[in-house]
Amino acid sequence: MNKLPKGIIVILFTIIFNFFFWQEKFGINLVFFAFLFGGILYFLNPETRNKKQTLLAIAGIGISSFGLLYHNSFFSKFMFFSSVFLFVASLMEKQIKTIYYLIPSGFLGIITSPFKKHTFFKAPKTGLSGKSWKWFKLSIIPLSVTIFFMVIYSMANPVFTNKLNYLVENLGDYLANLFHHYPFARFIFIAFGLLLGIGIYYYQSLGLFDESEKTHDVDLKRIRRPVFENHSEIPRKSFSTMALKAENNIALLTLISLNALLLFVNLLDINVFFVQDHALNSDFSSQLHKGTWMLIFSIILSAGIVLYIFRRNLNFYKKNQFLKIATYVWIAQNMLLALSVIARVYHYILHHGLAYKRIGVIIFVIATIVGLVTLAYKVKNRKTTSFLLRVNGISIFSILLIVSIFNWDVIIAKHNFAHAESKKIDYLFELTLSDKTLPILDQNRHLIKQKNYSYRKWSSDFPWVKNQSLTQRLDARIAKFKVEYKKRSWLSWNLSDEETAKYFGINE
Repeated sequence: MNKLPKGIIVILFTIIFNFFFWQEKFGINLVFFAFLFGGILYFLNPETRNKKQTLLAIAGIGISSFGLLYHNSFFSKFMFFSSVFLFVASLMEKQIKTIYYLIPSGFLGIITSPFKKHTFFKAPKTGLSGKSWKWFKLSIIPLSVTIFFMVIYSMANPVFTNKLNYLVENLGDYLANLFHHYPFARFIFIAFGLLLGIGIYYYQSLGLFDESEKTHDVDLKRIRRPVFENHSEIPRKSFSTMALKAENNIALLTLISLNALLLFVNLLDINVFFVQDHALNSDFSSQLHKGTWMLIFSIILSAGIVLYIFRRNLNFYKKNQFLKIATYVWIAQNMLLALSVIARVYHYILHHGLAYKRIGVIIFVIATIVGLVTLAYKVKNRKTTSFLLRVNGISIFSILLIVSIFNWDVIIAKHNFAHAESKKIDYLFELTLSDKTLPILDQNRHLIKQKNYSYRKWSSDFPWVKNQSLTQRLDARIAKFKVEYKKRSWLSWNLSDEETAKYFGINE
């Protein structure tokens, strides 16, 4: 594998790229393509193939591939490409190990590398070297011998002559109508595939994050700064214990005050959501939901306060036990506040149904709770902020990968229509869900029909409501799906499209 010239790999990459993706939808073609050429790149880089980041990227590609083939959502594709960028960068970048540096580095490296100087663009040397002569013999000599025997066989066999003439004539017609078979847009598409292949196999690091990566220490180190007396040049002692004591007391007083304030807020939430949750009607639930983002902002700000307090030598102050206890209580209360955010969203869903943003808030809060746990670990074990960011980068990436497995559009549609009688469902939103929900929408046509002309006021956001009712819009989407599905080949296969096609009886 290592002896195979990269130039040949890039040419194969371009040819298969053109065959797999021209006028096709991302589906099984993307998974096959990624595993084929990703495998080649993996074996070309034995030094970095066993890095933790590389193995994480491979796991990411595998998990997101499942989601892509299962429900083919935009988010599963997003996580798939993020995993691919992570995979390429983890193999090709020698200095960078942090995930939130690797993904943008992989993306930027792929799109910029084709425009840098490398061996793919080097002009051939004049004359025939030994290696060039070898390739010449491997190509020209067999071709010449084959043509010679074709002439002999055509003279000896008239049937063979007719078939050969038919082949040559049709090949000539095909070449004469080359731009009919390959329009200009396709040549642009092929050129894009070529640049993509060059960017991956002739990858050159931009070095944007190399310096930042060097400062990523895991453990905090005590910095002893000399303290001068009366502006003299003679240091009084190596550090000021009084300054640390004052800083500790200020931080402790601040956290005690904030803990008392947050305790009152949390008790109110416990009373609302768990003691008097029967009193939560639709309007009150909406009012609570409006403050959700401010609570999330407060949690993030709270984490920033802890990071500021434990940024330097206060981590090494011997009498900071009470400060750490107050910090742990502060973190625990913020976790309780995060749970109350989830409770707010849950009650809003009870009255208004599922939607992308509501699911997104819950996922974000889960990631925030994980971040708070790692923040407590950082304080306890004197870790750096860089360590915290690195660990949370991996945790967020992992959470998003798990989320990409679920078929959220179908989950949203099934839940909302199952509770349509008891919830205030936005039927315009339901009609914006992806094609995989078309069978569910069709099954609940009677519910949609009841609201056929109830959305005229939304004409500025959805212009089609001026000319179409909800059921007419549904029929138009179904017709469009049937036309587009018939245009695609097996390369675009994914399970959700196949199940939708079966439901509507579409014959390939």
